[in-house]
Amino acid sequence: MNMKKIQFIASIALLLVGCAEDAGIDNTQPILNSVRTFVASIENNQTRAHVEGLSIVWDDEDAVSVFDGVGHLQYEYSAESGKFAPVNSGATTDDVYAVYPYASGNSVQDNKISLTLPAEQAYAANSFGQGANTMVARFDEDKLCFKNVGAYLELKLYGEDISVKSITLRGNNGEQLSGSALVEFDENGVPTYKWAEGGEANTSITLTCPDEGVLVGDTAQNATSFWFVVPPQIFEDGFTIAVVDDEDKIYLKSKTLDSAEPGISFDRNFIQPMVPLSLDAIAPVNEILCYDADGNEYPLVIEMDETMSFSVKNFLPIEISTDSEGNFVASGDNLVYREMIKSIEIPEGVTSIDTVALAGCVNLTSVELPESLETIGMGAFGMCTSLESIEIPESVSIIGDLAFMGCTSLKSVDLPDNLERMGIATFAGCTSLDSVAIPDSVGGSLHSTFSGCTSLTEVSLGESIVELNHSVFSGCTALESITIPANIEEIEEGVFEGCTSLEEVIFAEGSKLRFIWNYTFNGCTSLESIILPASLGGNSEADDSFVGSGDDVDGV
Repeated sequence: MNMKKIQFIASIALLLVGCAEDAGIDNTQPILNSVRTFVASIENNQTRAHVEGLSIVWDDEDAVSVFDGVGHLQYEYSAESGKFAPVNSGATTDDVYAVYPYASGNSVQDNKISLTLPAEQAYAANSFGQGANTMVARFDEDKLCFKNVGAYLELKLYGEDISVKSITLRGNNGEQLSGSALVEFDENGVPTYKWAEGGEANTSITLTCPDEGVLVGDTAQNATSFWFVVPPQIFEDGFTIAVVDDEDKIYLKSKTLDSAEPGISFDRNFIQPMVPLSLDAIAPVNEILCYDADGNEYPLVIEMDETMSFSVKNFLPIEISTDSEGNFVASGDNLVYREMIKSIEIPEGVTSIDTVALAGCVNLTSVELPESLETIGMGAFGMCTSLESIEIPESVSIIGDLAFMGCTSLKSVDLPDNLERMGIATFAGCTSLDSVAIPDSVGGSLHSTFSGCTSLTEVSLGESIVELNHSVFSGCTALESITIPANIEEIEEGVFEGCTSLEEVIFAEGSKLRFIWNYTFNGCTSLESIILPASLGGNSEADDSFVGSGDDVDGV
C-alpha cells in the first residue's frame, strides 16, 4: 500500500547519515576509555546533536550510555577536547551497545535495548532539543555507529506578536507517541522499535519552550521552525497540534483524513516539513462562543492543558447534591451565567471534557462533540435539564461518574461501540430516558448507572459486564423485563429495588451467576416468579433477595 505524506508537505528531506551503509556526511568523534578507543559516528541531526544543515553534530556535555557486556557506562562529550570520556568505569568486552541520550534506566538484554522515548522535548532554534533525538549504536570494527530511532516533523509557525510556550502533538487515532520501548537492529543493521508491554505509555509529545516563549515570525517567509522527533509509524486518521502562547491561549490545528485516504506515514530518518501555518488564522479554542435562546453570543474562556482536556474557566465551581426529597439539584455561584447557554460546539482536537465542565447549564439543548473526544469526565453534563439527546462519538472510551446525572429531559442516547467503561451513576435521575443499549465493549461492573430512570422500559446489557453493583436499576418503575447476560457473575444489593413494574427476569443460557445479594429485588411488587440459574448453586441470600416482591417470591 502506498502511504501518503501529509498533503501540505512542501518537500521530503533525508537526514544525512554518517555510517558506512547509509549515504551522507560522516561526522565522527572518538569515544575513549582506558581499554579501547571508539569512533562515534552519527547519522542524523541534533544529538543535542543538533541540526546544522542536514548533518548532526555533538554538543558539549552530550552523554551516552555504553553497555560493554558487563557494566553500564556513562560517557560525556567535551567540545574542548572533541572526545567522549568515561564518567564512570567498567570492564569492556566485544559485546558493546550504546544509547543517546544517557539515562540510568537504559539497559540491554538479549540484544534488545530498553529505553524511553521522551514525552517532553525541549525547543532548540532550527533544530530539536538536547536529548530529543534517540540514537542507538553497536560496536563494529572499533566504531560505534549511532543510528537514529525516530522520524522528524518540522512545523513552521507565524503570527503577529505571538510567543509560543509549548506545542503538543497527538495522533487522531490515539497512537502511542512516547514511553517505554525496546530497540533492536534488524538483519540490515537498521534499528527498529516496539513498545514495551506494561511500560510507560503516552499518546502525546509536548515541545516545551523557554518561560518567556519563542516569538514567531510575522510572515510565512520568516516563519519559525519547531522540530519534533516522532517514533516511526502511520497516523491512520491524521494528527492534531495544540499551540499554547504566552497568554495561555490555545490554538488547535488538525490534519484529518477521510476513510478513502491512506494514513500519514512518518518514516525513520526522514523529515516531514509543513507549509508555514498562520496562528492568526486559527481561532483560539479557549475563547469559543456559545449562544443563548435569542442567538446572543457569550464568550467561554476554555482552560485546557497539554492533554487537550476541556473545562470552562469563567464558570465558578458548582455543587451537585440531592434535596430532602431525593431530587438532584445544583447549587453554587455563577449558575445564572450557566443558565444563559443554549448551544455549544466543542472544537475538534479536544480529547476530554473535564469534571462538571458544563454541569448546571439548565437551558442547554444542543451539544456538538468532536470526533477527537476520548473521555467525558465526572459530572460533565450533570443537571443539564433541557438536554434531550446527545450524540457521543465513537472515539469515546470512558464516561465518568455522574456524567449525565439529573438530565431529566434526556430521552435517548446512543453509546459508542468503543466504550470501555461507565462510571458510577452515569445516567442516574434521567427520568425521561426510555431505552438504552450498552455495547459489548463495556467491561467490569455497573454501579447505580440508571438509578431513578423512571421512564426506562428497554435495556440491553453488554456481554462483557461481569457484575451489577449497588442500585444499578433501583427506582426504574417502568422497567418490565430484563435479560441478564451469561457473563454476569454477581448481582449486588438493591440492583432492582423499587422496580415496581418488573415482571420478568431472564438469565441467559450458560449463565455464570454465582451470587445474589440481599434486597436485590426488594419492592419488585409485580415480580411473581423467577427461574434462577443452576450456576448459583445456593449462593443466594434468597430469604432477603426478594423482600417485598410479588407474593414474596423467593425464587424457583
